[in-house]
Amino acid sequence: MRKLLSICLIFLSITMFAQNNPMPEKYQRLPFGSIKPSGWLKVQMQKDMAGFVGNLDLLVPDLMNDSIYGSQRLRKQSKAKDLGNLKSGDAEGDEQYKWWNSETQSNWWDGYIRNAFLLDDQQAIEKVKHYINRILATQDLDGYLGIYDKELRYKFNGENGELWSKTTLYRGLLAYYEYTHDEKVWNALVRAVDNVMQNYPVNQSQPFFAGKDFSGGVAHGLTFTDVLDRMHHLAGDHKYADYAAFLYLNFSENYSSEKDAQLNNILDPNYKLQSHGAHTYEHLRPLIVAAYAKGTPELKNALQIYL
Repeated sequence: MRKLLSICLIFLSITMFAQNNPMPEKYQRLPFGSIKPSGWLKVQMQKDMAGFVGNLDLLVPDLMNDSIYGSQRLRKQSKAKDLGNLKSGDAEGDEQYKWWNSETQSNWWDGYIRNAFLLDDQQAIEKVKHYINRILATQDLDGYLGIYDKELRYKFNGENGELWSKTTLYRGLLAYYEYTHDEKVWNALVRAVDNVMQNYPVNQSQPFFAGKDFSGGVAHGLTFTDVLDRMHHLAGDHKYADYAAFLYLNFSENYSSEKDAQLNNILDPNYKLQSHGAHTYEHLRPLIVAAYAKGTPELKNALQIYL
């Protein structure tokens, strides 16, 4: 009986340790560029680069040339731009349209960067280098790298694109760094992410407080955990994973118009998915990162339910 009790106590200790100290991941992601396309896939990518993928900046120059990360950062008096979109199916309010160009530009550049390097397209790579240098030149002395002027940044109580505009930009910068190992890009990313963590300190801030109205940009911003997860693996520093967990939990604690992945809703057996599909799907990643970072039974259970 004493031996059985000892075994039970050891098992209980191991279980508690595992819950509070996440185990190392079994698999590691290959760095970007480790695998190159060939055959029909390479041919298709080359056709894409000769078409839409390589020329969006020529097709919609007003959207792509807007210096939203630089000289045209958003201020209190900034007006929503003409984006050429049909607004009939969108939520009311112009705030969402103010940050849209950051998403348009950065998602495109992210794809362009990856295509250029995977194809060894030297002309495109030179274009990427110019873009990277231009973006890095917009970084403030305190590390801020984003779309808002000092009078607005980190001071929101409603819809905004602070974290979302950073997410789309930083993902492209991370791809560039992973392929080139350019230290100036890595240092810029470290300073930029540190700037976020300093201005939205853990358990002392509300990055996802956005009132009771539409907050699609704020909800998209939860995917800043994509950046934090990659930084965690590249730097080997768990502070990035811990911060990602903080963001997910803060998102869950605040009202959101995109609420499917909020913890209480996931754990509610009567709740049915009802939000914008893009958020519902992409928020799986923040939940995965949070469950890994915290390792609590509640988050692990929520992940299984959401899956």
